Amino acid sequence: MDASVIGIIGFIIVNLAPNVLGIMGVPENIQPIATQYLHGVSFGFPALAVYAVLRSYCEALGRPEPVTVISIIGLLADIPLNYIFIHGLFGMPEMGGAGCGVATALVLWINVLLLAAYTSFTKRREFVSTRFFYGFSSLIVHR
Repeated sequence: MDASVIGIIGFIIVNLAPNVLGIMGVPENIQPIATQYLHGVSFGFPALAVYAVLRSYCEALGRPEPVTVISIIGLLADIPLNYIFIHGLFGMPEMGGAGCGVATALVLWINVLLLAAYTSFTKRREFVSTRFFYGFSSLIVHR
């Protein structure tokens, strides 16, 4: 199954999850915040699914280093992004707990874009010889 399809399925499931918060014992006063958080983070699920494919690709080629570096970059980016979206800085609306979901989704997209760029443009022999994005780029160029 294609990673983007799995990501969309994850998006749908996470958006349905608030329907079971009460059954899970989440206090009623927390449920609106949890629902908003889940809605925000759900937008990162397609990126998460594609990232898992790219991560596995790098690790299968014996190159876990870019994954590690990008994961650290994502973690470091998540800290200020959470603060920005929670407190509404730089013109962003103050979102409280829901801002954590938005920040996390944004970091997931940053991670997948960085890893896609790395695997596309690196000159390392392992990546050049396998040409992971070759079919995708030829679709774009020939249209």
